[in-house]
Amino acid sequence: MSIRTAVSNVTFQRPFRLPNMDRAYPAGRYAIETEQETLDQVSLLAYRRIATRIHLVRPGLTEVLTIDPAHLQDALSADLAEAG
Repeated sequence: MSIRTAVSNVTFQRPFRLPNMDRAYPAGRYAIETEQETLDQVSLLAYRRIATRIHLVRPGLTEVLTIDPAHLQDALSADLAEAG
């Protein structure tokens, strides 16, 4: 199996908090890292997600937390609805 990492960015318009966070983080742009591995049992090249992480950067400290992608999507949807 091979592993690949994709990096994308998300932007929150308002402070947000995910279930595994001990506090809210300010609005802003955050890097999301997704690790995927190949599935060896299929005839076509296919990947499955094995980890999703958010990079939380603030002055003097960078945290990288493993998150549930569904929780991230829920937080982004709520942020969009509130900004509406």
